[in-house]
Amino acid sequence: MGFTKPIEQYLFCNLLTKIYVFMYLKDIIRGETVMGLLYAIFSIFITLFFSKQITDVICYGRHRDRINIKSKKIYCLIYVFLTLFFGLLCLMMGSASGVNNTFDRVLDYYGLNFGEYDYFEAESIYDEHDYKHEGDFTLVYYIRKNEDNLEDLIKQIVQENNSIYKRYQLSEIDVVYETKGIYYICEKGEVVANVVVENDGLLKKVSYQWSREKLEQNLGG
Repeated sequence: MGFTKPIEQYLFCNLLTKIYVFMYLKDIIRGETVMGLLYAIFSIFITLFFSKQITDVICYGRHRDRINIKSKKIYCLIYVFLTLFFGLLCLMMGSASGVNNTFDRVLDYYGLNFGEYDYFEAESIYDEHDYKHEGDFTLVYYIRKNEDNLEDLIKQIVQENNSIYKRYQLSEIDVVYETKGIYYICEKGEVVANVVVENDGLLKKVSYQWSREKLEQNLGG
């Protein structure tokens, strides 16, 4: 079909333009919430509008002046396929650019429920002015949403983290339940970390809020 190449070039150039505009906005706006909202709007536009345009081009030609495919069922199948394709593409792009972690969470959900591990570490959070990472910090993990032995798993995560457990010579840790979703990590009766457990989509998010001062005191004492 002679019109295929010009159409592909036209659609590809439009897609690149939208990506460049989005990346420019990302450089200007750094707020995670705002970026997440912008990316959601961008993804919906690409997934629905772009799929519709390509389907119309395939079925009715670039200028909508011909009928290449008469069956509405085939039209719908093409549209659904392209919608799924561009939806998956947007999820992967969001994960790669760091503005949307939905794709990562789906993969993690599969790994936790059908794989061999009980948890995974997602990120380390420091104060924005703590450039040398010498102050308090938060370690974020994800676990199964229906995890039963929560206290045991909280303790296991600490014991298997050598940068915490061995470095600061934690040997007598206890997990103390405070209230719904809140736990304490105690070493020899001293609270060294708060643990916040909350639902996050398909998984449970576990945030260890470590006190650098308490850890250093335990190391020195």
